[in-house]
Amino acid sequence: MIYETTAITLESKLIASLSGLGEAKKIGIALSSGIDSVLLLKMLTTLYPDKEIIAFHYLGINDEFEDVKMFTESMGVKLVTINSKSLLDTLQWQVSLMEDPSWDAFDYVIYESAKSVGCDVIVEGTGADELFGGYMFRYNDFAPTDNSTEAKFYAYMDVHKRDWVEDQGHLFGPEIPFQWDMIKEHVIDSFGNSLETICQVFMADYNGKLAHLFAKKRAKYQKVFGLPIISPYLDMKVTEYGMRLEPSLKILGNVGKMPLRQIAARYDLACTTNKYGFSHDTVGEWNDPKYHDEAHQDITDPNNQMFIQGLISYDWVKRHTRSETDLKDVRYINKFYYLMALEQFLRRRYKMGY
Repeated sequence: MIYETTAITLESKLIASLSGLGEAKKIGIALSSGIDSVLLLKMLTTLYPDKEIIAFHYLGINDEFEDVKMFTESMGVKLVTINSKSLLDTLQWQVSLMEDPSWDAFDYVIYESAKSVGCDVIVEGTGADELFGGYMFRYNDFAPTDNSTEAKFYAYMDVHKRDWVEDQGHLFGPEIPFQWDMIKEHVIDSFGNSLETICQVFMADYNGKLAHLFAKKRAKYQKVFGLPIISPYLDMKVTEYGMRLEPSLKILGNVGKMPLRQIAARYDLACTTNKYGFSHDTVGEWNDPKYHDEAHQDITDPNNQMFIQGLISYDWVKRHTRSETDLKDVRYINKFYYLMALEQFLRRRYKMGY
């Protein structure tokens, strides 16, 4: 009964967050096969059966197309698929758009496409994973050595393997004396409290990439494309409600986002429990002969600003871009993209004189 009550309450809050779209003539939605966006699409078609609704799906590394097609066809919604673009070809634009060293803002193509076909607004599902327990792979791997704040911090870093490399301290040049304490001070507060451990992980997730990357991208896209973006899971009333739910109401066994699945069941929606989302084949592109030689030459140019200014170690870059093992490791490949974006940012900054 408590699960049903939770679902009904949450459903009403999500519907309220979508209730202001009455004036929109054409509504877009960023759609994957996951429950976050599929549920929002169902709510939109129920609330606005006579409006034109267009779903935009990014064809990335995960093969979700058939599921997405099934959902859109069953709801009578037009589906626009967007082919992935080369990260290296769009890197300069991403850095310019985000105004920082970004390489993973490639999902801008969804909002660009929505704007180009005349959508008045676009709906997206940012925040559902952080709020309702969507990172089961992370929770399952989270294994602190003890219950101390310090142990939890290092365990949390350990489950973010794509965001750091073993010899990260050697990546930086003399102008950046890297220490893990520099990272710790931004994360440790999430674990230095009396909350249940899983709630501390939720807090770290919410105050981490969601706040500093996902929400930032959303704000930039909204500004650049002049397209209002509606994120129901970031609606204040939804967030406040989700934050107060017990973890046992969010996770059942090895399945997360239970409140959303309860609502989906009321709509007869059967969504995958796999964690997908829009992503890019970074390893495949970096090693593609079409891009690799030029990218390797660019990143290892000793005249790069990141080397001249002492920010990045030239020896580290040369060593790892020659390693056959590292060229297959997504963690190192992602670091190469970060460095390429950093160099684009520095060149732009130097050119503009600030």
